[in-house]
Amino acid sequence: MYNELQQKVYESKLQKGFNVTSVNKEIVLMAEEFGELCDSYLTDNDAEIIDAIGDMMIYCLGLCAMLKVNSDEIINKSIEQPERKDFLQDYFPYVGRELGMLAKKYRRAQKTSIDDISNKDELVAILGKLMGYCNLMFRYVKADEMKVLEEIITNNAARNNQIRI
Repeated sequence: MYNELQQKVYESKLQKGFNVTSVNKEIVLMAEEFGELCDSYLTDNDAEIIDAIGDMMIYCLGLCAMLKVNSDEIINKSIEQPERKDFLQDYFPYVGRELGMLAKKYRRAQKTSIDDISNKDELVAILGKLMGYCNLMFRYVKADEMKVLEEIITNNAARNNQIRI
């Protein structure tokens, strides 16, 4: 289910001339989306919350394509759950931890080219956890994850801004 979307994300990136080589850039953009998620939560903007979760997942799918892994195989749906799941914000520390770990592991890879990353398995495991948390947040907000992701892919295909997928 995710792998098909992963391919669409990657094809869109190629068609638009967007980033398909810089893991670092994708991590920074994903962190930006996490900031937008937190801001949307603080301003109680449900539509923007869903969009930010979707954008984070889109960047995860793009990274899967860049790292040449199948997103359906790496998504971790048995991740550590917050003790309390009363609020969306209960997931934020877990998402923030995984984003930080992704950046840290990539930095330790000395920012080599994608094909030369020595700790690729560790990066992929963290990416799988991030995808799992995005999936949980979609469920928490009761959004149709696949529909949201398809809409984002369609909308991004029409954009010229290179910051997007």
